[in-house]
Amino acid sequence: MTELLEILSSVIMGYATPLKDIHKEFAKRVLIPLHKVQGLQNFNTQLLTCMKNFLEKDKALGVDLILGLLKYWPITCPAKEVVFINEVEEIIDTIGSEADKNFNRFGPKLLYRLVQTAQNMHYQAAERALLLLNNDLIQKLVKENLKVGYPIIVKGLINANRGPNQHWNANVNTITMTVMRAYMELNREMFEQLSNQS
Repeated sequence: MTELLEILSSVIMGYATPLKDIHKEFAKRVLIPLHKVQGLQNFNTQLLTCMKNFLEKDKALGVDLILGLLKYWPITCPAKEVVFINEVEEIIDTIGSEADKNFNRFGPKLLYRLVQTAQNMHYQAAERALLLLNNDLIQKLVKENLKVGYPIIVKGLINANRGPNQHWNANVNTITMTVMRAYMELNREMFEQLSNQS
């Protein structure tokens, strides 16, 4: 599979812009479903390279790729969740302003998923989700879409960090508090309102 994806990556680089609909459909109907395959960790680097090559041709495709990843999110496999989180971060980094323009299409779903993963009993998946929530890219998206994005993160993290809900791993709890502090500084008034509601 790795060799095939390496060849495919070169082919994608040769596509003319704007991308034809058939090429976009290929990305959505072939590359994204490949994330379901067992053994993804053996070829995820090459798969991500193919996806990034598509994004270099058409950044708007990034939203569809994120929605596809959310559709196939590996809820019961923390190691795979880490791979997905890394890919989402790369995609958002690559598409830049497209993420801002299309936040309503993918943002709420992504933030809900990241908050849920941040509560995962597997500490590596939880840490990785929290670190992405604390990432400048995500914070910028949330700041620009405050009414929608901010409550999802703040309420989720407050509920996750209360009493018996606290994570078993001390490091995850420390990172959760760091992320909460960052969001509190983003908008203190809104943070306090949401804290009182939770």
